[in-house]
Amino acid sequence: RETRVLKYINKLKNQINTITQIENIGYGDLISDDISKQLQKIKNDAIRYKRKLEKGEFEIAIVGLEKAGKSTFANAIIDNEKLPRDDIRCTFTKFK
Repeated sequence: RETRVLKYINKLKNQINTITQIENIGYGDLISDDISKQLQKIKNDAIRYKRKLEKGEFEIAIVGLEKAGKSTFANAIIDNEKLPRDDIRCTFTKFK
């Protein structure tokens, strides 16, 4: 698992470095403003994802019907009983 994470961190580093090199060239008329903005967004996303991977931060969404076992599944993933689970309804979302 660690090897795969390091592999993705290195890919992101390469992506960041490549875009930085393109920026340093001073592409001027060669690249449109739209492409320049897209490259900047890709670079910013890569920086953010790299930081999250380095810190071991992950975001996941568990979606399903009521009483489908989402909390039980999440507890199994984190190997901890943090989320409530019961035979009766015990979790819900309150809308205002």
